[in-house]
Amino acid sequence: ELRTPLTALRGQLEVCLRKERTPDEYALTMQDCIDDLSRLQRIVDALLMTSKPTTDLQQHRLAEIDLVRVSHEVLHRLEHLAEAKKVELALDLPDELVINGVDTLVDQLISNLLHNAIKFTPSDGCVKVSATKVKNHVELSITDNGPGISEEDQLRIFERFYQADASKHEGTGLGLAIVRWIADLHRAEIHVDSTFGKGTSFTVCFPTNLQSTD
Repeated sequence: ELRTPLTALRGQLEVCLRKERTPDEYALTMQDCIDDLSRLQRIVDALLMTSKPTTDLQQHRLAEIDLVRVSHEVLHRLEHLAEAKKVELALDLPDELVINGVDTLVDQLISNLLHNAIKFTPSDGCVKVSATKVKNHVELSITDNGPGISEEDQLRIFERFYQADASKHEGTGLGLAIVRWIADLHRAEIHVDSTFGKGTSFTVCFPTNLQSTD
């Protein structure tokens, strides 16, 4: 994963130096190099995050988080992606659902799941975001009507760099690995319910009584 963008970056620079270029050609090459560097940065950041232990909450500042508020913020940021693909975003959220956690990490978990759902949902499809409280935990579900995930792939989708069909979609293969890492940190469980050819639902069950120490 690191070698591919590095090879592309070096190749573009070597080609650019072989002969004199116009300013526009230099600018185009530099932009391509910046894109490759951005991809490398995302991979490195994700690797650093998922390499940290998930058993110790001492270094993280837990606070009460309104999961509904965070969900709406993520939806607002990603609605342009849905609009571009003509994907409907359907919401089934109460006024408030409070959990203990790390705000920025919960935001990223929701963002990764929603981004994936939009990416794999066909045009004129629908992605539904719902949440509810069940006893001593809060359930957040993101459901799409995309191609679904085979049973074989479901066993591996949370592995770092694993992509069920990397040929059709760009990505680092780290999005769901980060989701798993954040869920583990919050002592949350993730359930995947998918029917191949019909759609997928990811449900994250957050405990409401999470503490910094076990």
